[in-house]
Amino acid sequence: MESRERLGRWRWVVERTLGWIHRFRRLRIRHARRAGIHQAFLSLACSLICWRYAERVLLGALKHRLFRAGGNDGFEVGCRKAA
Repeated sequence: MESRERLGRWRWVVERTLGWIHRFRRLRIRHARRAGIHQAFLSLACSLICWRYAERVLLGALKHRLFRAGGNDGFEVGCRKAA
């Protein structure tokens, strides 16, 4: 039996993820009669959540790398070089 200190430690991860899924209006109330359509929208929502999370993490790491290097070390991040 686990101690009471560990109870609820990981529960908020599930609650947060369900909150992210419920941001998609199509999934709040099940409009689709067929389970396959609902499953497709659920998969799409999870894919978008993972993509946005990965994009945020990767861009954060890239910005950190550029900041540590003291500017632009050969990377052009969405902007043009000043002539």
